[in-house]
Amino acid sequence: MFSSQASFRTISAGYLAVILIGALMLWLPFASNQDGCASFLDCLFTSTSSTCVTGLVVHDTASHWSFTGQIVILILIQLGGMGVLTVALAIAKMSGQQIDLRQRNNMQNSISAPSMGDIVRIAAFIIKGTLLFEAVGALLLACSFCSIFGF
Repeated sequence: MFSSQASFRTISAGYLAVILIGALMLWLPFASNQDGCASFLDCLFTSTSSTCVTGLVVHDTASHWSFTGQIVILILIQLGGMGVLTVALAIAKMSGQQIDLRQRNNMQNSISAPSMGDIVRIAAFIIKGTLLFEAVGALLLACSFCSIFGF
């Protein structure tokens, strides 16, 4: 019905678009603490590494990037970690759009789901599970940091 090659192209195009938009946002002067902006190649590398959840950096994230740049990097990590299509599906669902067969097929190929039937439920589980684990981790770290550094 749908070719896996078309799904591969859609998934690849989604990741490429996120990486390029992230690189362009990091290239803006207000994304860096340094005078001017970082080189586009450094921004592209940082964006790719963040989206693919590799964790490699050219510049120290805490000192080189401004708060805005750090937020962009955090969003790229979230998008890459949960999956670009999972987040896109969740946004479409929250905005009330229906998910058609092509989108369900792309999502199935993206997360290697066994069937298309429960793909929306699986995407919701991924997002809720991710947010729950991150919230618990943030709470535990906050308790630890508050005992050391104070509130």
